[in-house]
Amino acid sequence: MGLDYAQAREAVEKHAVFPHTLQGVAKADRYRRIVVAIENRDAQSMMDALMGKIENRKERVENFNKGQLVNLSDLFGSVTSNKVAGWNKSGAGHSDSYYRRGRFMRGLETFADLFDIHGGNDLFWRDIVERLMPETSRAFWELLK
Repeated sequence: MGLDYAQAREAVEKHAVFPHTLQGVAKADRYRRIVVAIENRDAQSMMDALMGKIENRKERVENFNKGQLVNLSDLFGSVTSNKVAGWNKSGAGHSDSYYRRGRFMRGLETFADLFDIHGGNDLFWRDIVERLMPETSRAFWELLK
């Protein structure tokens, strides 16, 4: 599946903080890291490039307020028990203790995030989910039939 880079840039500029705070080489490097991560199907590296370092609290909070990256992080965290992105790795999503509240919590969060991403207006994020999580995405669509 090829990515529409104009659509990607538009979605990233809408939902990420770095396009508005970085300039020149630093900004270009973030975009390069995103593209390489997507090509390698590396969700954690993609989230790191999109959201910045977990230690940079200001950037994390600003990304959190933009919404869609939090849903994406939460989706990866829900599916992997926070081993990829999620609260533990990206600082966005639900904590391990939240998931321990009940045996269906991870599944409920996964479904909620998929519903939000697939139902949203930004086709880029849907393409990302379908590229990085094709089986999960197919199962979601099967449930909706």
